[in-house]
Amino acid sequence: MEKTTNGVLIHVRVKPRAPSFRIVVHDELVVFCRRPPVDGKANRELITGLSKILGSKVQIVSGFHSSKKRILIKGLGEDEIEDMLIAAGNQK
Repeated sequence: MEKTTNGVLIHVRVKPRAPSFRIVVHDELVVFCRRPPVDGKANRELITGLSKILGSKVQIVSGFHSSKKRILIKGLGEDEIEDMLIAAGNQK
């Protein structure tokens, strides 16, 4: 995670075409999306899902056509984001 003047940047690896939307937090943050990486569908699901989990505005900063993305989260601190992502990753 990296704090900026605009918010907090996080690095995410996206795995499209998964059976369900879920988050796994280990050495890196992995988000499994149900939608395919076609016409931005997986990206939209990623943004919508993370926005719901974090309750904050989320946007892709780089990696629009890659599985590795940088995401900007506005309005939350690093500790809050980490706690929410870990809690979401622990849910079954």
